[in-house]
Amino acid sequence: MAFFVLMLLPIVLGGPWRRSLRVLVPSWRFFEDIEPGHELWIYQDQSWQPPPPVANNLFLNPEGLLELACRDLVHTFLTDLEYRDTADLSDWPSYQLLQNLTRQRGGSQFKLTSHGQDFFLSGTC
Repeated sequence: MAFFVLMLLPIVLGGPWRRSLRVLVPSWRFFEDIEPGHELWIYQDQSWQPPPPVANNLFLNPEGLLELACRDLVHTFLTDLEYRDTADLSDWPSYQLLQNLTRQRGGSQFKLTSHGQDFFLSGTC
């Protein structure tokens, strides 16, 4: 059976089926245009501190998991900014969690940047 499939394969792929079957093969170009995401900066020691670099560890990586959780929290907050009324900002759970994270890291304020431009500055935590 496999012999007949191998014999028919060049015939099928050489004809008009080739363009049709190409749709079923992925292109694997997922990450060509990666743009930098939003960054959370924390104000501590009278200066803005970027997020600390994360050490990569294959098996146990609590710092990496915390960084992923922070990025998800920033994304959740940005979604809230887009779809909610900003009058009650301090009541949002995502804003409160960002303030708690800022305090935990020893900061008094946080800001969000994108492409090197500040676009959100929090109040004092």
